[in-house]
Amino acid sequence: MTNEITVAIPTFHADQIRAFEIIRRNRFVAGRCGRRWGKTLLATALASNDAAKKRFVGIFTPDYKRQTEIFHELKGILRPVISEANKVDGIIRTISGGRIDFWTLEDENAGQSRSYHRVIIDEAAFAKANMLAIWERSIRPTLVDYQGKALVISNTNGV
Repeated sequence: MTNEITVAIPTFHADQIRAFEIIRRNRFVAGRCGRRWGKTLLATALASNDAAKKRFVGIFTPDYKRQTEIFHELKGILRPVISEANKVDGIIRTISGGRIDFWTLEDENAGQSRSYHRVIIDEAAFAKANMLAIWERSIRPTLVDYQGKALVISNTNGV
């Protein structure tokens, strides 16, 4: 008898598969995609795979409202392997030891003192603060310990 647990990762469409191959081969990737392309689905697939495999992920969103959708998507995907999920604290822990932390870009110190295998910045174009300053001061240093990867995705927000 085996103790394996299956986690169903979302299925990608053809463009997401191409994007995934680029993400897989590169440490830092920025993607600008139109509305309804499936940016959040791509992000949840990456984050859930990492968390199930004992990795640490930081997800950064412009505000709490946008964070809610990705939190619930990940909670649904990872349900069979969640040891703790707390929306208020912005954390999902898996039974394997993986963790996903949720941060808003309204906090310019978001992520400081953490270490991640991957960070995902979702809907970066909507950040009200200076995104480049937050990246340099707070987010990029979280990738040093594990030589982590970063994915920044957004639509253009009219730009």
